Amino acid sequence: HRSEEPVVSEAAAWALAARHAGNATPPASVEALPIVELADRVRVVPLFAALSVDELFRIAQAGEEVRHPSGRDLCYAGTPPSDVLFLLEGGAQAVDDTASKAEILPPAVIGFEDVLQGTALRSTVRAPQPTVCFRIAADDFMTLVSDNVLLAQSLFAMLLTKDRPRVP
Repeated sequence: HRSEEPVVSEAAAWALAARHAGNATPPASVEALPIVELADRVRVVPLFAALSVDELFRIAQAGEEVRHPSGRDLCYAGTPPSDVLFLLEGGAQAVDDTASKAEILPPAVIGFEDVLQGTALRSTVRAPQPTVCFRIAADDFMTLVSDNVLLAQSLFAMLLTKDRPRVP
């Protein structure tokens, strides 16, 4: 039956496209993930793991899904970070000025510390394969953190973890 809620209608259309294609996921022609699926994928990022479903939806609605083809640069060293990227699918490589490469696997956060510190990006990050990222504007990310105690606690826990992988 039809729903007046856009989130429900969007999710139903996405699920029907998947069912019609006979897959668990919709065909490649369906470009954007619905908010419901995006919230589900974002919850695996450790920063968001402690959040409620309502907060996950709020975060999913604050950002956007971005798909990158292989070979595409996601961000450039020396530029101010305008977004925080959450790598959801695929992989990326961080290349610094010494030409060393560090592999980045999902779920990962890109540009996070640079946004927090207000510094230029330290590495260029490239997608050697097709990737799916969730992007939140830097200002929106900082507002989300300041408005949500659990998110702020997760942020501090992430920063204080000594053995966490270094991500650009």
